[in-house]
Amino acid sequence: MRDLGYFSGDHFKKIDRAGAYYITRVPANMTYWTLDDKQRRIQIKPEEDAMHLAPGEIQDYGFIQLGVKGKNTFHARVVVQRLTEEQQKQRDTYLKERRRKGGHTQSANKKNHIQILATNITQEEMDEQTLYPIYSLRWQVEILFKTWKSLFEIDDVQAMNTDRFYCHLYGTLIHILLSSMIAFQCRYCLYERYQLEGSEYKCINHARNAIVETKGYSLYHLSSLKALIDNIYQNIYRHGRKDHRCQHKSPFDVLNIAYKVHFRAA
Repeated sequence: MRDLGYFSGDHFKKIDRAGAYYITRVPANMTYWTLDDKQRRIQIKPEEDAMHLAPGEIQDYGFIQLGVKGKNTFHARVVVQRLTEEQQKQRDTYLKERRRKGGHTQSANKKNHIQILATNITQEEMDEQTLYPIYSLRWQVEILFKTWKSLFEIDDVQAMNTDRFYCHLYGTLIHILLSSMIAFQCRYCLYERYQLEGSEYKCINHARNAIVETKGYSLYHLSSLKALIDNIYQNIYRHGRKDHRCQHKSPFDVLNIAYKVHFRAA
């Protein structure tokens, strides 16, 4: 699942040749082409076709050509959804902010009422209604990056010599690794035992804080390590529940994993 920052037709071709699957958003300036009965190329304009769709309705073009020439030209299944009124407001707010920063484009403005996905997954393997929820799982990667920056401040480094920087970087990465391993194992145990969904961000934060408070000393002895993990688990059990926004699906919802929304009293 790729964001626009990693959009590359060559990469999508390699993924397809390897027998893997991809789902990606498409840049606003991309063009779309199909062939008529005489094998002549005809341009498709999703922004115009979507005007006939109801809010939230989806149109599946099947496998067509994206781009005319260059490295981003490839064939893929293109699916277009007209935004709902709420989604439209969010998109307008985003474009307004981009315009303020000087990054607003004319092509994005013309297609601000639709969202387009390209994939090599066939209609038989996945219907168009499922593609958008599956693509939303990409946000889980963003959450992990957010923990790296917000909780561990990996992007905030003071001036120092090279050797000291390497020590700082490796130490931070080790801290991230330990916190993530403990947090995700605790989340797994919570689901296995109680069918509870824990927040990735909250769970990693509890693990990070516990390791910081002990200054890492508890990692050197088995008994203290067990006590540390048990303390993290109990904190996650009490305070690590994933918040569910109105009309927003969690990864468990998207993957149809049954769970109990509220934690039990400890």
